[in-house]
Amino acid sequence: MIYYRWSMPNLGMSVYEPSNEEVRPPAMAGAGRTKIPLVIGVLHLCLGAVSTVSVTIGLIQGGRMSDKLGQALLGVEAQGFQVSGAAIEQLTAVDVPIQIADGMDLVASLLMVIAGIGLVRYVRWGRQLSNCYVATVLATKVLSLSIWLVVATPFFTSFVESNSQLEVIGVVGIQSVVLVSIRVGGLYAVFSAIMINLKRVRFVLS
Repeated sequence: MIYYRWSMPNLGMSVYEPSNEEVRPPAMAGAGRTKIPLVIGVLHLCLGAVSTVSVTIGLIQGGRMSDKLGQALLGVEAQGFQVSGAAIEQLTAVDVPIQIADGMDLVASLLMVIAGIGLVRYVRWGRQLSNCYVATVLATKVLSLSIWLVVATPFFTSFVESNSQLEVIGVVGIQSVVLVSIRVGGLYAVFSAIMINLKRVRFVLS
């Protein structure tokens, strides 16, 4: 008796291998990776470098803030405003707090630069240092608000009392202008904190 053996052609697959339709190519490394860390990192590097240079120059030049403001106020007198010597003397109270704030600004600037390097390289410590930078900036802003809204209040009061044309604005009005300028300075820090702590950013930097 003759037997005929029926066999399937060898397609190069074992019975345990999936068909070509089921095979999917592995995802390319980095494909679809969010560019938020890269963008924030570049911004950190640029803004941090400028801020570091600016703060360092200010610290090297030295001098008391009360003296600098006193010189600036001399030009105000030419415009019809009165600035008494007693009012300028009251500004000396801001000298030490301003020096502390400048030191904190320098620390924040250096943190921003180092964090920028880490973010551009997509490493975890870049996000961690970026959060440290944000915390330092916010602490500096709180200190600055305390200086100009509390410590410098006697100067603002004396300045307004010496110039009747400023009574319409008042002390609160002048301090509000200072408050807005300080808050604007912290907007980037808040923005970067929100972006760098998004879920997809935390995942890619884990």
